[in-house]
Amino acid sequence: MICRLRFGKKSWRDGRAVSSNLATALILSLFVGLVVIGLTFAYVLPSMQGQAQGSSGITLSDIVLYSGTASFVSYNQTCGNGQNRDAELQIYLANNSNKTVDITNISLYAGSPIQNGTALIPISNGCVPVSQTAPPIPADQNDFEVDSYPNIQLPITTECKIVVQFSNGQIFNETVLAQSE
Repeated sequence: MICRLRFGKKSWRDGRAVSSNLATALILSLFVGLVVIGLTFAYVLPSMQGQAQGSSGITLSDIVLYSGTASFVSYNQTCGNGQNRDAELQIYLANNSNKTVDITNISLYAGSPIQNGTALIPISNGCVPVSQTAPPIPADQNDFEVDSYPNIQLPITTECKIVVQFSNGQIFNETVLAQSE
């Protein structure tokens, strides 16, 4: 038997085999990419939309903001005990899910120039930010009220943007005017 070794030029068939393998790899890569994109649209985006719209668990009924002076963080005095009337924020919520959801933060942006503030929650002998207490909203609770006290002064008719964040990823952005009680 005689073996021939070829050096130099490749035959036409050798070049076609290489391009055939490249075409197969390209088609397979496109197919895998389409499957990944399809799974992203099917599973990731719907769950994100539910959180952004606030439809999966917590619903907001009302926000009431009363004008007044700023409250201060304290570990020996409860909120709302200022010499003047302290500003107060009341948020009415419903938890339609079967899990307890915590409020992780309440931020306020008000006035001109804009003041940044947070809501303070009364505890047994003190007044601390929501982020330190994370008030829970029990599962299947249809009428839940959160009373808090902003740490910024809010004159009457002050426009205030309120951002409420929850442990399930939901966020509510609302703009309200401070009113007298």
